[in-house]
Amino acid sequence: MHETENGALSASLEHNWEQHVGILLKNLDEKRGELKIYHDTLKRLLEITEISGEEVEKVKHTVAVRDEYIRDLEHNIEHHRHIEKVSQQRQQFLQGRIEKLLEHNLKLEEHISKLDELISYKHRVIDEKNQVVENKEQVIAAESRYREELRQYYDLKSKAWNKKSIEKPIPEVIPPLDIAELPPEPSYPDPVPALKLDEEKPYASFDKVLEPNKDLMDEFRCGLDTPRSYLSREIGHVVHIGGWCFDKEGRAPKRVWAILGDKRIPCASGWPREDVVSEFAHQLNVERKCGFNVELSTGPGENIIDIYAEFENGAEEFLFKRLVINLGINRTPKRQLDQDYSTWVECFDSLSNADIRAIEKHLAEMKSKPLISILMPVYNTDEQLLCEVIESVRDQIYPHWELCIADDASPEPHVRNILEEYAKKDERIKIVFRSENGHISASTNSALEVATGEFCALLDHDDLLPKHALYFVANELNEYPETDLIFSDEDKVDSKGVRFDPYFKSDWNHDLFLSHNCISHLGVYRTSILREINGFQEDLFGSQDWDMALRFIEKTDASRIRHIPRILYHWRYLESSTAMSIESKPYAVTAGQKAIENHLKNRGIAATVSEGMWAGAFRVKYHLPNPVQISIIIPTRDQLEVTRQCIDSILKQSEYSHYEILLLNNQSEQPETLEYFKSLQGNPMVRILDYDHPFNFSAINNWGAQQAQGDVLLFLNNDIEVTDGGWLEELVSQAMREEIGAAGGWLLYPDHRVQHAGVVMGVGGVAVEAFKNQLEWNIGHMGRAHLTQNYSAVTGACLATRKDVFEKLGGFNEEALTVAYNDVDYCLRAKRELGLKTVWTPYSKLIHHESISRGYEISDEKKQRLEKESVYMYKNWAAEIEADPYYNPNLTKYDTQFFLAWPPRVNDPWKPYLDHA
Repeated sequence: MHETENGALSASLEHNWEQHVGILLKNLDEKRGELKIYHDTLKRLLEITEISGEEVEKVKHTVAVRDEYIRDLEHNIEHHRHIEKVSQQRQQFLQGRIEKLLEHNLKLEEHISKLDELISYKHRVIDEKNQVVENKEQVIAAESRYREELRQYYDLKSKAWNKKSIEKPIPEVIPPLDIAELPPEPSYPDPVPALKLDEEKPYASFDKVLEPNKDLMDEFRCGLDTPRSYLSREIGHVVHIGGWCFDKEGRAPKRVWAILGDKRIPCASGWPREDVVSEFAHQLNVERKCGFNVELSTGPGENIIDIYAEFENGAEEFLFKRLVINLGINRTPKRQLDQDYSTWVECFDSLSNADIRAIEKHLAEMKSKPLISILMPVYNTDEQLLCEVIESVRDQIYPHWELCIADDASPEPHVRNILEEYAKKDERIKIVFRSENGHISASTNSALEVATGEFCALLDHDDLLPKHALYFVANELNEYPETDLIFSDEDKVDSKGVRFDPYFKSDWNHDLFLSHNCISHLGVYRTSILREINGFQEDLFGSQDWDMALRFIEKTDASRIRHIPRILYHWRYLESSTAMSIESKPYAVTAGQKAIENHLKNRGIAATVSEGMWAGAFRVKYHLPNPVQISIIIPTRDQLEVTRQCIDSILKQSEYSHYEILLLNNQSEQPETLEYFKSLQGNPMVRILDYDHPFNFSAINNWGAQQAQGDVLLFLNNDIEVTDGGWLEELVSQAMREEIGAAGGWLLYPDHRVQHAGVVMGVGGVAVEAFKNQLEWNIGHMGRAHLTQNYSAVTGACLATRKDVFEKLGGFNEEALTVAYNDVDYCLRAKRELGLKTVWTPYSKLIHHESISRGYEISDEKKQRLEKESVYMYKNWAAEIEADPYYNPNLTKYDTQFFLAWPPRVNDPWKPYLDHA
């Protein structure tokens, strides 16, 4: 009924009832008047005359009749009033129903509007996906063609360029300058159109010499810091060019420019390069301002960039040629991987129908098909989110699962209705309805009680599993059946279903796990051990998963913990969840600290746990029950200023006093240096030892270790400056842990950019420092730049190790690795031969004035020696260089900042079944 019709009916009823009651009241008044007349008449008659009893009775009968009639009228009036009240209530009920119908109508219109938007969005996504796929195919085809052309070119030049051969590294003189420091550049169109290559001979222009003509090297010298490779790939539209150049007299060029397409773009030249001046000081006086920088805005696709310089004599000389393939993806300053990651997901983390059919074929041939119990506590979950998470489980390609849901006494009625409905739909869904609220630990334990699977996976009540999540788990268990714990990579998903903020994790990394919960999602645990440790503790609400995992690993071995480098969990990004911010759950920080303390206590380790450098991170400071003597071994040759700065800063700043300094004098000649050495002879903390042999980093440090009296050896460069008083105690406490073979500190350039935060294998060649050139306060990928953790190696510029370990390993390799990679080789041998790990700590922070003392790898002799040492490393550590266990294969090998790999270095286990699918 419409609102207008209902109002008219109501008005009509109200009018009729009022009219009828009015008539009844009027009749009542008339009858009361008549009755009063009868009473008055009877009274008068009785007073003035004698009336027969019959007449009196007749009058009384009449009065009685009138009284009964009046009572009937009053009853009727009450009855009609009751009917009127009921009518009003019915009218209110109908009005409420009308309002409800109107609300539902508005919601229906909203849903229809949203559905229209979703349909429109779906069409846009399909169009964009098709375009991405088309662009991806074009880029892959073009890159394949370019690589083949370059390979042929290098073969002609006797420079084999493939995976097995070593490309001679272009020396890095200093890290490129921050573009924010440069003066304003001239404006030019953005983006510059990509250079069109001749399809018949796409590399015809590369017939020119790629590097300066050797005949002209007597006229000028130059070096390019970035981009290093002849062929480079860029994610954004901006390419940074940086290097140095001077003529045969050491004079800087008058101007430097880049040619991109038909554009001639001036470089910002005249930047001081003290490193270059120092390197060539023995040959000629080089002007300080010989450096240049420029940023080029390119279009997507192929871009050939030529660098030229003009010198004092007016000659314009060709310096370098670079081919840049631009992927055409913009970086954003906040949530920097959002746009990049969305494209990456489309290209490398989306299943086609053919993939799904191949997975099903693979599953049919799996020898083991373990039942996986998914434990999911529920409490007042939003209706839509609850349905979505359950559907994500039902959508799993791997069918051998059971979903054990424990409702924690949710007061919202829709929760029970939804769960009961799903339990009827799918017999694999088990429901436990708790009678009272016990929070997440108690409810998860309730789910564990009904689990029958060999393994249990943890799932929050509003998160999502990708459809291939359990397939990867089953595949891992088939390949490694002794596994007790599996964890995967993860990302976040917002309210619109957009995925972002991926966490590409290290393989099992115990020290990182004590810094923050790097297992988290997706975690899959052997059920028997879960029950052995009694599941989840209810008093650590907020970090119950972390606490459980810490107690779980106490019952297993590191070899039985597996990491799947795939995104197998989508963490819902809600205002109240720790996926958004740990500040939303401050109690989780307290619980996390308590969980770590309990774990260390259970293992008999004396340590103090405190909050780390950012919210949700922790620091474990290991106790030294007794003072440990440490020998600080510092080789040096002249370089008085930096050596004095190093020694003085150690003596003045170090709070830990149980140390000796062994200053190894490697043929110093300058009088002022020798005089300084004499001044130190009276200091009981310092010993000056002469090493009169040609420089060999490994040999001189091995010799110094033989003279050392300490239980811990600390190998330190003479260009290190101490600014933090607690640096030495932190290194000693880490090195004294029985499972640690080497410990390294956090080294920063003087301008507070990172020089060393651990070493990653296979990035940029043999190995490179993690997060190099990143600003000190940038926490890095998921905070790893500020977390104590295990790495494959740490730099020899600051490396602490126990003396007994050093002696067992025979020290540094002084035969094959005289200068480079000896530190990396030492750390790798400690793990392979003794089973000892390498740890890096950000709580031992030092300033590193890198390579002041020995210069950079520029001369031909140094290049040949570096190449020889690189060959040795590839020969002996090929597996570690190819796949560093502490660096995720979804991250690039062309950058130290943990950016995405295009494409990732992962294998799809279903690929062998594609041809038969």
